[in-house]
Amino acid sequence: MRKRDKKIESLRAIIREYEIALAACDALDSLLRSQSNFLTRRQFQMQDYRRYRKQLAETYVIRLFIQFEDMFREYWATIKNNEPPVSHLLESLANRRRCSNDVYRAVDDLREYRNGLIHGASIFVRKFDISEAAQAASRFMSQLPPDW
Repeated sequence: MRKRDKKIESLRAIIREYEIALAACDALDSLLRSQSNFLTRRQFQMQDYRRYRKQLAETYVIRLFIQFEDMFREYWATIKNNEPPVSHLLESLANRRRCSNDVYRAVDDLREYRNGLIHGASIFVRKFDISEAAQAASRFMSQLPPDW
């Protein structure tokens, strides 16, 4: 399997993990209906679980972006011997690989969304669910050569 394809597959694996986490939440919801003290017996409160559910998708978007960033930094290291900020790196790669403006804009919006999640922003230019984040990252990654 080509390096780019392996990296894209690693994004798909994160999506599958997210889907498993959602299924586990559904199972826990069902369990909590029949055993309302399930969480408290384990030193958790219902508000802990609600916060977990609320932040689950955002957590996986951040994980997906980490994997994505690792891939394009790995590629960048084959061309240059420096570590620019992510915003500069994305722009440089987009220019070098002649990415369409739509592909670049989507992945840069994803970067801004990820930054907002990490730094606690309350207003976003654009929000991403996990499939939209994966699509933006995959479209950008498809611009890279198959192997490097």
